[in-house]
Formats: sequence, C-alpha cells, structure tokens
Amino acid sequence: MRSRSVHVVIRATALLIVGLIASVAGCTEASTAREACIAGAVRTRACGACDTGVEIFTCSNDGTSELSIPCTGEDENLPIDPRTSALVCEHFENPMVFIAPHPDDETIGMAGAIREGLGQGRAVFIELMTHGEMSKVHEKLNDGGKDSWHTGTHHYKLTTQEFGDARVREFFEAAVRLGVTGVHVHGFKNGGLTPDDVASTIQYWVKRSTNLDGVTALSLRGTAGAQDPQDQKGLPHPDHKAVWDALAASELPDVQGYCIYNYTQNKSTPDQTYDISPWCADKRAALESYKVWNPDAGRFAVGEHSVHDLLAKAGSECHEFIVYPPDPGAP
Repeated sequence: MRSRSVHVVIRATALLIVGLIASVAGCTEASTAREACIAGAVRTRACGACDTGVEIFTCSNDGTSELSIPCTGEDENLPIDPRTSALVCEHFENPMVFIAPHPDDETIGMAGAIREGLGQGRAVFIELMTHGEMSKVHEKLNDGGKDSWHTGTHHYKLTTQEFGDARVREFFEAAVRLGVTGVHVHGFKNGGLTPDDVASTIQYWVKRSTNLDGVTALSLRGTAGAQDPQDQKGLPHPDHKAVWDALAASELPDVQGYCIYNYTQNKSTPDQTYDISPWCADKRAALESYKVWNPDAGRFAVGEHSVHDLLAKAGSECHEFIVYPPDPGAP
C-alpha cells in the first residue's frame, strides 16, 4: 500500500482543505429536497478533492426528492504545493518526478536537473520516501557539544518523530526554493526502503501520466545505486540503491539516476557529468535550507550537521553526475 505520511502541519492543512471541499460538494448521504425530478432518474456530479470523486443522485418514484449516495472513487492522495499546502489537481500530463530517499538528496544531487526541468515548462514533482529519521545527528543534538557555526549547545532531546519532522521542514523549504510543482512525503522506514516501496510510487505516476492511447509521458529521476558508493568500503546506501533498482526495473524510456556522494568520495562511476552552471545559484540557495539553525522554530540544521562537506562541495561544483539504466538489449 502506498504510504501517505506527511509532515503534521502540512497534512493537517491538506485534510482541512479536503474537508472543506467535500462539505461544499455535499458528499454525505442525505435526502435532498427539489422542486421536481424525473421519477427514477439518475444523475451524477463531481465532488471531493479536486473533483476526483462522483456523487450519485437518484430521483424518488414519486418525483419529489432525490437520494444522494456519497462520493466514490475519490483520489485523496494528491501532491501538495509546498508553497501553499494546497492540493495539486492537475499537471500530470508530462511530469518529471524526482525520487529522493532522504531529505537533502533531492538538492545535493538533483537540484540542477529540477531547475532545468522547470525552465523547460515541465511540471516537476518530488517524492520524498523517508523522513531520514535514522541519521546520527539525532544523537548529536543531545550530546552537550557545540559547533563554531551556530549558537548554543546540543541539549535537544527529540523523539524520533520530532527529529524526522525537523528534517522534513528542511526539505519543504528546499522544495519551495527550488520552485517545484508539488511533493509527496512518505513514511517508509529510513534504512529499510525497498524497491517495492519505490515501485508503488512509480506506478502511481505511470497511471496518471498515461494517455488514452496507452502512451506514458513521464520522466523519472532518482538516486543512483551501486554506481555511487557511500563510503570507503565501496557500498551504496541501501535506500539509494532501492530507489535505483526500482527505477531501472521500471523499463520506462526516460529514466536517470544521480550520484550524491561523488562530490566528496570521488568513487562514483557516472555515465555523464552534466554542467548545471545556469542553475548553480539556484542550487546553492536551496542547499541553504539545510543549514538553518533556529531550535525555537524546530530547525536544527540537520543537513549541515550531517554532511557539511557534501553540502559545500555540491554548492561549489556546478555539475551533476548522471547514470543510465543498462540497455536491455545489451549482451
């Protein structure tokens, strides 16, 4: 089943919007008085979030009233505009979808590609698969230590959920700065993401971007796997690998992976090094979202605490590292 865990404030706002729309549409079972209707006649009208549901009205046998059957077929799993928290109801015809295992992956490795896609007039969405709640920074924030680049000491005892929420706040600010069309935030386990989890997300977009002729107009982007070692042992991050394994297995025509760790590890084997000079300033601005220290507002600069050197290098080197799926016809 597709996960729909969203940052609590964003989720509450979205549900409020859905509730208001549903109440206006009248999606509850009720007998509706009318001046007259044709006995036994049935009519429908769109209802629910973004008019994705159908409400059915059946006229009584005496033609004096209608019985309303509640909304069915409603799509409650729509992306959210990170700027306004509003549901995104359209722009699914030819989307670019970026799949990020953790907050900051989308900006470190793919911000240039995101900005390029938007500049081409594409609708761009980010799928954040986990909250990144297993980062070692969780413990660091309560170790009593200090950092030269921010005030105060590390005395913040956050629950796992609070820490994950703090990371998602960073992600939302980055998404706003990047200007993406919409986002989904999932709640899959950090460190336990599977290709099947990612495949469910891919199928969500395949379904929405396939036209009546059966043609799928969808560009998929995500983190690279084995081509992008996380550390000196030469192993990829398992969540990054899960994303790439699902992308490669999709066999869709427009799939690319992006190396995250090559900026500092220099051990990746990309198929292409892509110049992002036109969008480098935008990338640097989005990376700043992961450096905000304001504990009173639930901002703990998790990205900066975790991968300071990686953020710095990704912002200073105006290129991104692309890998492609293996050719199915290759021996």
